[in-house]
Amino acid sequence: SGDAGAAPCDLEDLPGTLVKRRILLGMSERDVAEKLGLEEEEVREYEKTGYEGASYDMLMAALSALSVDGDEAARYGAAADFEGALDRLSRAGLDEKFVADHILYEPAALRDGAMRDLCKPRLLARLEALFGWTSRQVLGGEPLALGPAEPDARGRAADPRSLHIAYASGMAGILGGAAQCRKPPGLVGLREAMAGGRGPASFAALVGRTWDSGIPAMRLGSLAFRSACLRGGGGRAVVVLSGDRDDEAGLMLDLLRGAYCAGAGAGCECVHAGRGPGGACGARADEFAYSVLLGDADGMLRMCLARCAERGGGTGGLPMLGEAAAHVAKREGVRPDSLACYAVHRLVGGLAPGCRPEAIRGLQKRVEDWPAVVSDAILERVDLSALGGSALALLTGAVRAGYGRGPPAPGAQAGLPGARPGP
Repeated sequence: SGDAGAAPCDLEDLPGTLVKRRILLGMSERDVAEKLGLEEEEVREYEKTGYEGASYDMLMAALSALSVDGDEAARYGAAADFEGALDRLSRAGLDEKFVADHILYEPAALRDGAMRDLCKPRLLARLEALFGWTSRQVLGGEPLALGPAEPDARGRAADPRSLHIAYASGMAGILGGAAQCRKPPGLVGLREAMAGGRGPASFAALVGRTWDSGIPAMRLGSLAFRSACLRGGGGRAVVVLSGDRDDEAGLMLDLLRGAYCAGAGAGCECVHAGRGPGGACGARADEFAYSVLLGDADGMLRMCLARCAERGGGTGGLPMLGEAAAHVAKREGVRPDSLACYAVHRLVGGLAPGCRPEAIRGLQKRVEDWPAVVSDAILERVDLSALGGSALALLTGAVRAGYGRGPPAPGAQAGLPGARPGP
């Protein structure tokens, strides 16, 4: 009708944008073919297949031919050095493996020549959605605004932590903007909600309670931290879990630490790394987590130590901590792995040098499919229609990554082909 206004150009949706732009300008397929030096049938086939198989240069040429003011192809770097851009990203901390695994969600994206060319506009769009880097910045000579200032001897970023946090913050912003959940309660209400009913909690149950408490949670691949509480869309706090570990007690602790920081309204970011907590919440996050899992954690620790003394005598009985934790946990109705973790957390710092985590490994319970549990929760509680272009592609990529490479499943109805069935 001629009243659509200027067609938006999101590189993530570039093929569809080219078709809309042609119609908006009143151009025929033959008109476009003449500008590109192609046959009309070739343009018709490109539009029919969403420009499948078109090279990056062809997409940029089509964008230039269909530009109202003639400068959009330049904006997106038609003649820029893409290989040089990948090198600059690597020096900033985003090497090709990170880009392929965490941004494009396709391990072979930058190794295969044809796929590499097709991924160029997709990568540029996602970098802008995550970091605010324009295509001109990435492809041109303008400095990238994120990352550590001091490179190591090889010229690479010495510490990827800041970039990884920026990446996770961008993903949290996307999830927070699409999450359908209420405002989180105060810490007292949050603890009651997370503790739930009687009986030991599971990781899956805690993920659901976190969302039901108004705190979205997501899982990303291995980053330079284990968990974080970051501000998402609309200022909503989002818990981000990272990595591939599978011990349930550790996962629950990381989730609860993030939930505490969200409930406490701690700053803009609170990051936990390594074995212990970090960020602004510190020991208070641990105290909250263990109070949810154990209730009177100190009282149970005293029971464990008394049991060790009875069975082995003083600190010499601490290698029997696993048996003591199992005994006390069964009597008190809590998880033995959570109690053993608390005991090690309190004692390994010097009070009991002879106590090693190996002494309690028999109590650890594994959750091999925990990324899928987190992905299931996202699909149940987000409005994907609120997202578009790169934001939608990034979030659905993270969800798909949680399902691994399992068989196709009903998740395809949410725009996620290949999703694994829920539990």
